[in-house]
Amino acid sequence: MSSIFPENVPIGIIKKFDLDKSKSFYHIDVSLFNDMTNINNVYIIKNLNRKEILELQEETETND
Repeated sequence: MSSIFPENVPIGIIKKFDLDKSKSFYHIDVSLFNDMTNINNVYIIKNLNRKEILELQEETETND
């Protein structure tokens, strides 16, 4: 199990980013590594359970 969705999959390099304070989100320009012309939206997910998952992973590894 990973706390990252998915882990270590690079999609490109951030060229520019701006925070839209009125809407509380970032506008990010990315130079893509691959042709993704059929993709309309990409969602960045903040895993609110990351800390708990990492603690459980550590606990499980310690008990093995």
